[in-house]
Amino acid sequence: MYKAKQLPSRHNAGRQRDVSQSQLFIHSKLCLNMCLVMYYELFQEHKAVKKIIPITDLQRQSRQIVSQVADSDEPVIITQRGRAAAVLLSAERYSRIEEDLGRLDELELLHLLERGVADFAQGRTLLQREVRTRLEKKHATSAARKRQVK
Repeated sequence: MYKAKQLPSRHNAGRQRDVSQSQLFIHSKLCLNMCLVMYYELFQEHKAVKKIIPITDLQRQSRQIVSQVADSDEPVIITQRGRAAAVLLSAERYSRIEEDLGRLDELELLHLLERGVADFAQGRTLLQREVRTRLEKKHATSAARKRQVK
């Protein structure tokens, strides 16, 4: 038995109430369930609506599903044997993703060029023979490891 302090009232002035382990377990389980429900509701409000359908539904209703994807511009996750196998996107969304990836590649290249120019300006350079020696050494050790594995 655990002792739990209770607020004084006129019926039990200053007395402590005995609380059994099972009562504590039930109370903690109720709190956990309430937290889970609140989390689920919060998650439902803020999550992006994702449509997940099995591949058999796609086979049966492909025309309807493709038109929904094109209209809503939201991706559909296709499952096979209960696991995500593919994602169906509208052509417009796919082209936007391709454009974004292209821009990211350009930004990464610009960043690398800026770093190279800054390194050169600060004198952090290597001679060609030093680079060649490092690369040969690196590739020789990786080739030796591959031979050991076989």
